[in-house]
Amino acid sequence: MAAEIALPRGYSLHEYRVILPEESSQRLPIEHARLAEIRIGIVGLGSIGSKVAVSLARSGVRRFLLVDDDLLVPGNLCRHELSWASVGVHKAEAVREALSLVAPAIDIRVRAHRVAGQESALVAAAALKDLASCDVLIDATANPSVFLRLASIAKTHRRPLCWGELFAGGIGGMIIRARPDVDPNPAAVRASVLHHLEQLPPAPYQQAGEYDIEDQQPLIAYDGDVGQIASALTRFVLDTALQRNPSDFPYSAYLIGLRKAWIFSQPFDTHPIEVCGAGWESESDPSVVDNDRKEAIQVLLEIAVKGHRADTDSPA
Repeated sequence: MAAEIALPRGYSLHEYRVILPEESSQRLPIEHARLAEIRIGIVGLGSIGSKVAVSLARSGVRRFLLVDDDLLVPGNLCRHELSWASVGVHKAEAVREALSLVAPAIDIRVRAHRVAGQESALVAAAALKDLASCDVLIDATANPSVFLRLASIAKTHRRPLCWGELFAGGIGGMIIRARPDVDPNPAAVRASVLHHLEQLPPAPYQQAGEYDIEDQQPLIAYDGDVGQIASALTRFVLDTALQRNPSDFPYSAYLIGLRKAWIFSQPFDTHPIEVCGAGWESESDPSVVDNDRKEAIQVLLEIAVKGHRADTDSPA
């Protein structure tokens, strides 16, 4: 006989159970069930990356690798998916908590690591190996150095890579992807996009760049602007992960207008970009343009200069 539990006056026990919805009331397409087995690696959990992560979880993705070493600060809150409850926490850790509230059975690995940053070689190698095991990679950093690292991983391990960014001022943005044996390799796709941009009139606003770095100007845009590009990028990723054939997106790169500015005649004016270049099997990759090489050399020079200053400033 079960022992009775004495409760304080005014208190009572209630038994509850979870009532699952019937199949007919499911609100997602049937194909979403396939997403549960696909592992998505996201590098950069800023405003775009955080929104993409949460949207993917709501769509059915249950396996994530989140990579970002940055902390959430009050200035991020105007566009970030997180709230004041996460200020001072690593963005990747805080996004993991947010995803666990969307889907309790979710499998998430977090690495507080800055890809292409000044990190331990062992830590960097472990992070890159972990990224190589993902089924789809997402670059949400708008950082050329990070892109080159992820493009190398994607090409070597034949992983599709999706990336996107918002143009400063919120006039629009772009979403891009490279799929093995369907598109040129990621560096070739990026070279095609850069070549296309060079043929256009000068933009009134440059690309956002590394707006989480202290010595650069922050991106100026509304949360709704970021949400539009993040939503488009999420659809791009889902289409890629599900390997839809034919794809919902006939092109692998799009410029998306949010305002009447630059080449955009009106809001939601979309310009597809035809990409071409070397495939995924080529040994040499001529698609890595000179700007990429210069950016890589610049990063190495900055690391060397900082190391020299640290040595000269340290007490004898």
